[in-house]
Amino acid sequence: MSKIDELIEYVQKDNRVCPKANYWNELWDKLPNKKVVNTCWVPVSPFTLAAVYDITNDEKKDRLISHLRYAEENGVLDEIEEYLKGLSNDQWVYEKDRRPEGQ
Repeated sequence: MSKIDELIEYVQKDNRVCPKANYWNELWDKLPNKKVVNTCWVPVSPFTLAAVYDITNDEKKDRLISHLRYAEENGVLDEIEEYLKGLSNDQWVYEKDRRPEGQ
């Protein structure tokens, strides 16, 4: 299994959806070479707090995976992996009522 596939598996383990907004923004800030193209950020930014309630969990997962792929393409996957694996369980969003046991 490739490193990116292992990280995608990790971020979805235990019914994780994505990091909570502040931590996801910190992750996005770590991505290099961001730019605006036709009024949109590349890579696309995390969902804002206001929008996060209108977005499905699958859309959030897809956005996070796009950030991981961008990190791989730009040579910072190791740094992003270290950051994500350093997050505690309470710094993640989980599928409703499906947090790891003991949480």
